Amino acid sequence: MKKLKTLLIAALAGLTLSFNSYAGLLISSGQSEYSVGDTLSIDLFYQTNDGSPAANVLDIWFDSNLWFDYSNDVASFVDSNLPSTYNNADPFAFVSEYAVDEAEYFLSTFGTEGPFDATDTFSLGTLNFQTTQAGVFNFNLIDFGLYDFWGYFDDTAPASYSVNVVAAEVPEPSGLAVLGFVGLMLFRLKRRNC
Repeated sequence: MKKLKTLLIAALAGLTLSFNSYAGLLISSGQSEYSVGDTLSIDLFYQTNDGSPAANVLDIWFDSNLWFDYSNDVASFVDSNLPSTYNNADPFAFVSEYAVDEAEYFLSTFGTEGPFDATDTFSLGTLNFQTTQAGVFNFNLIDFGLYDFWGYFDDTAPASYSVNVVAAEVPEPSGLAVLGFVGLMLFRLKRRNC
C-alpha cells in the first residue's frame, strides 16, 4: 500500500511538472533596465503545447488575442510591430486601448505561408512603449487566446513581467573642460579690468 501511494504521488508530481514545463505565451524584453526616454519593447512569443514545431501543430491561418494592462505612469504605449517572417502571411494586427492602461493586442494571419520556423517557439510581435519617468514598469497579461482554422486552441493563465526604468544619467562635464571654461572667464575678467 505504501509503494502504491508513493507511485501515485510520483505520477501526480510528474504530471504537474510536465504541465509546468509547457510555456504557452512567453513575455520578454531586450533589457532588464531602461532609462527615461528609451523605447521599451515587450516581445511576445508562443511555444507549442507539446514542444513540436509550430508548423506541425498550428495552421497558417490563426488568430491571437492578448488582453493586458501596464504601468502608464512609467511608460506610454507607442505601437506594435511584427518580424519579417510575417511578410508572406498577410497579417492583420492592431492594439485597441479600452482604458488608460488596459488594451487588447489582436493578430490574425490569412496568408499562404505561416510565420513559423523549425523551432517550437515563434514570435507574435512586439509592443513598444515610451518610458516617461523612473519606476518599475509592469506588464500584466489579463487573458490570452490563440486558435486556428482547424480548431487548435490554447490559452494562458494571467502572468506579469516587470522591468526597471531609471532616470537618464546626465553626463558630468570633464574636469579639463571646466578648467578651460574657468580660464576663459578669468581671461575675460582680466581684459575687462585693464
